[in-house]
Amino acid sequence: MKKIFCFLFLSLILNNCSFDNKTGIWNDSEKIVKKSSNKEKDISELENNKDFKFKCLFKKQKEDFEECITGKKKALADSRYELVFTGETRFNEEKDVTADDKILIGKAITNNNWLDEFYSANNNISNIYYKNDKDIFFKSSRLAKFNSLKSLKFDNYAGFLVRDENIISFDQKGTIYVYSPSLKKKLFQFNFYQNQFKKYKKNIFFAAKGENIYISDNLGYMYAININDQKLIWARNFGVPFRSNIKIIDNQIILANQDNVIFSVNTSDGETNWQFSTSTSILKSNFINNIALDLKNDLLFFLNTNGELYSINYLSQKINWVINNAGPSSTDGSTSIFKGTPISLKDTNLIFSSEKYLFKYDGFSGSRIWSRSINSLIKPIITPGNIFLISSDNLLICLDFISGEVIWSKNIFNQLSSSKPQKAKKKYGNPISLIIANGELNLFTNNGYIISFNSQNGNISYKDKITSGFSAKPIFVEGYLYLLDKNSKLHIYN
Repeated sequence: MKKIFCFLFLSLILNNCSFDNKTGIWNDSEKIVKKSSNKEKDISELENNKDFKFKCLFKKQKEDFEECITGKKKALADSRYELVFTGETRFNEEKDVTADDKILIGKAITNNNWLDEFYSANNNISNIYYKNDKDIFFKSSRLAKFNSLKSLKFDNYAGFLVRDENIISFDQKGTIYVYSPSLKKKLFQFNFYQNQFKKYKKNIFFAAKGENIYISDNLGYMYAININDQKLIWARNFGVPFRSNIKIIDNQIILANQDNVIFSVNTSDGETNWQFSTSTSILKSNFINNIALDLKNDLLFFLNTNGELYSINYLSQKINWVINNAGPSSTDGSTSIFKGTPISLKDTNLIFSSEKYLFKYDGFSGSRIWSRSINSLIKPIITPGNIFLISSDNLLICLDFISGEVIWSKNIFNQLSSSKPQKAKKKYGNPISLIIANGELNLFTNNGYIISFNSQNGNISYKDKITSGFSAKPIFVEGYLYLLDKNSKLHIYN
């Protein structure tokens, strides 16, 4: 009877598992397809999935699973495809800086615009100039209306951009608008959606370059608007909702959809230059596909909802390596859902966090330089010598960039109220953004607070409630702090 049951069980697995060349799970499916050609470009020859053994499904321990798959202990079949398993105890303690520790922040840069959700191609800005007079310079009337702020997830979209001192943003109907603080009015508004789409909830992702705004949404549309002409340049329906930030390099728009397919779209007409399918996620994750670019080496880094990190040359369309940071399953045999932060890139090094670990990878080889049992609630910041992040244990942590060792760590809410830290957490709220300005760490919370910390030791230097709440992540431009409050009113501080 047991033999019959095992036979039926394995038959069911074989019938339901996909062995096609689209998912990228079982076979060598990593192809980049140019629309102008019927030929598929083979961008990898990953071998480890070809040798998949069904008996390995019954291995409960990660080490046993890895050994079963590869036939080797603590080794993998292909060095370009790495499964990351670590077992360190999670870091959760306060630590003071010592006299021997060195913290390097770098010179503050002055930026004239903010045209990308993460400001730069590499998703990192180590130190930005801020006048820091702490005076409100401007406050607008209400610019948009949203039925519920619960639908506004800060890691899901770029709330607003700044171009030539004007604000680019959108409202709940998907209307893109440009607002001038100096003229105190909207210069123009554009709604792409017809009547049949107006009732649909819209998640907007956008970026700007030159005179154009490039927009993608959760309805599968992508379109471009010219700011000066105030007209639609082109529009395309890709059929599957988009779910990533947008990067623009030369004539390529790089983005990904909810099925973890990466697209390169031509900026002039919206035609597909190439596309690349990565493995899809069965379970819904809150993580938004994330893209970062290494412009010096023509590299595209893509972290998908499965926790897979890809390196692709965006000019030659060749895959360099793939790393799986989620693992095949949890210890109880259940499928894991990837939770992580967007990628931060410095030189050729990648930093990001999963639910349990902080990773540093070499961008060229894909080799893991180190991992630490520290997670981050929001995207880490990389400076010339350090990494700054906020853990799920409410620790503000400074690490050495080279070694990954913790230099100092401070509990945020213990500093705000040593006797009642939980009450302080309720008052100040959850972190939504961390930015270094003039060498100080500036933390913004969803309850409308700014809390500044000395980057050398983690001590609080300033705190204030500047608004009742945020509808987007604050940004800095030309020494000014720009923010949209929960009522979509623009505040500018100098």
